[in-house]
Amino acid sequence: MPDAAYEFWQRARAWLEAEPYHEFWLRWYSAILVGKPLTGDWLSHRKMLEEIALLPDEDWEKGAEHIAELIAEIEAKYQPAKPQPVAKLEPLQIDTTKVQAALKVNRLTLPPTLEAVYGHLELEIRRLQGINHWPSPEAQDEARDLVRRLLAMAEAIQTLKKQTEALAEEPAQEDAEQAKGLLSKYWRSLRSWPDGKEDELSDATWRLGLIGVSAGVFALFGAPALAGTAVGGMVFGAKYLEQGAKAVKATRIVSGESAEGE
Repeated sequence: MPDAAYEFWQRARAWLEAEPYHEFWLRWYSAILVGKPLTGDWLSHRKMLEEIALLPDEDWEKGAEHIAELIAEIEAKYQPAKPQPVAKLEPLQIDTTKVQAALKVNRLTLPPTLEAVYGHLELEIRRLQGINHWPSPEAQDEARDLVRRLLAMAEAIQTLKKQTEALAEEPAQEDAEQAKGLLSKYWRSLRSWPDGKEDELSDATWRLGLIGVSAGVFALFGAPALAGTAVGGMVFGAKYLEQGAKAVKATRIVSGESAEGE
């Protein structure tokens, strides 16, 4: 947004926030700025706006309070259904002996895999940090919180990469314990993704990619490949579970995990 337009929007937003019964118009223009439909998809978004625009003139002439009530009734019809809550996961369950064995088998595969994961995280961190204007202070705070979480994840992955690069051909139990601790840190950061804000903060394609690369990391360290899918379902909603399951099929092959009984 050009500086002049941004300054005009700041003044307009201050007026909308101060005047009663103008909340919808504030949400509407904020949605335009971030390119996110108010209803979850652009088709229903356009239908909702058309229905609002076609309200009779006599309703518009009755004032802001009256029209705000009518808009609220219309908006309620177009709100997307809330996703079903996903059960919280227990802490990452992974046996140290399995981690030790996985470190030996995947010693050469782990560094480039972790480098790819780090690059995936860094891409989103840079994107979020490069956004100069946010529709509201709340959205900016949520984005900053997410950046801090992504930085913690990136730090855990980078430390894991350095550790695996220095592994001996026969990794020790101490190596496995250290790797397990860092992997658990990464797991906890995934679990703490901001609830309900995923569509506003990060692109769905990037989030799906994060599920896939995370599943690959867990598998290469000896954890069940579906651990990554479970995280994806919990963090990003149940609609990603099926997609996440497809994303980890290849990781089962890489890690040697059997797919029998599925």
